[in-house]
Amino acid sequence: IPGITVDGGAVNTTGCGDVFGAAFHYHYTKTSDLRGSAEFANRVAASHVGSATGGSAQVAANRRSP
Repeated sequence: IPGITVDGGAVNTTGCGDVFGAAFHYHYTKTSDLRGSAEFANRVAASHVGSATGGSAQVAANRRSP
């Protein structure tokens, strides 16, 4: 499955493997289509990596200056 170029680059990679795995499993249990599930999971993970949500965004938002 070819990769997906994310506009603006990778913003947050925290949990992308987990997102891919969950999306793959979800789609596969609905369709039993390996290739379609991988393509779906790739799109979902790409949307996650291009967003500022996730663990590292939370750490940055809650960081206090000394």
